[in-house]
Amino acid sequence: MFSRRVIFHGGVAGMAASLAACDVSDADTPQTRNDYVAAPPQPRVFTPPDELDLSGEGHLALPLADGARLYYWDTGGRGPPIVLVHAATGSAYVWGYQQRVLARAGYRVVAYSRRGYRGSDAGPVDDGGRALARTGRPLDDLVALVDALALERFHLLGHAGGGGIANGFMKEHADRVLSAISVTAIQGIADADWSEPANAIRAPGGGDELGSFNSNPPELREVGPSYRWANPEGLAAWVALERSNRPVSVDHPAGIAVTWTDIEARRFPTLLIAGDADLYAPPSMYRYLKSRVPDSELNVVSEAGHSVYWEQPDTFNEIVLEFLNRRFA
Repeated sequence: MFSRRVIFHGGVAGMAASLAACDVSDADTPQTRNDYVAAPPQPRVFTPPDELDLSGEGHLALPLADGARLYYWDTGGRGPPIVLVHAATGSAYVWGYQQRVLARAGYRVVAYSRRGYRGSDAGPVDDGGRALARTGRPLDDLVALVDALALERFHLLGHAGGGGIANGFMKEHADRVLSAISVTAIQGIADADWSEPANAIRAPGGGDELGSFNSNPPELREVGPSYRWANPEGLAAWVALERSNRPVSVDHPAGIAVTWTDIEARRFPTLLIAGDADLYAPPSMYRYLKSRVPDSELNVVSEAGHSVYWEQPDTFNEIVLEFLNRRFA
């Protein structure tokens, strides 16, 4: 079991003035509580993830994308469904630490590779590799998948770039969401009080600095330094998996603007998971996000970067299952 210490904050210090409007002065209310999870020390010996059970894999032809096929796997069963949406460095194949654990806990687990990622077709693109407008949005692909699998209502987990897709789905199909689980995600929220600071922490001087940030190797941006130091074999495995995930480069814009108005209209519980060493969505961002998301809980995992599900899988899985079992027992 991981140990947990609860820290109470009286404000969001150091954030931009536009964020200061967030009222977090009442430290006695659940809405201002942030849970910091002390993960166990990183082992030097790499424990590989379980081999994925691909007995329920398949391909779905996407009508809005000229029949481009979307790869997915589905553990099946009669348990509550949970759909996993991967990051820009991921695919359906990254969830080896999660699939069997969640399935053994009684959940029907579904993951898919976004269009152009490992196993899924890119679909029609223009000369610059940009998905053509008529081929639909990423959230349309998610809708097509859950419709094809007859998932009426389900838990929706979005990691990193997948969190923006999940937010778009929740805006248009909130009635189908049992709960939201947002993991180290920039969110794709259009309001300036979120988007400008989120971009600034990666490109503090404006101009082309964001391009410079993104030119760093993915493992430097997306795997925390504690893991890189302590677990070189695990890092090598993450890099090998990342390189196999996206053989086709496709610029597939979100196609939907999500605002605070959309976020604050939610009527389902939300679990927020941040890594305290994440370069994209650090704890300060997630504390502000928690203050705006109704019925939300925040866990910040120590010594974890952007890929918290890989770096601290036991802690990550326990946080997710504890939340689901407590809120939906």
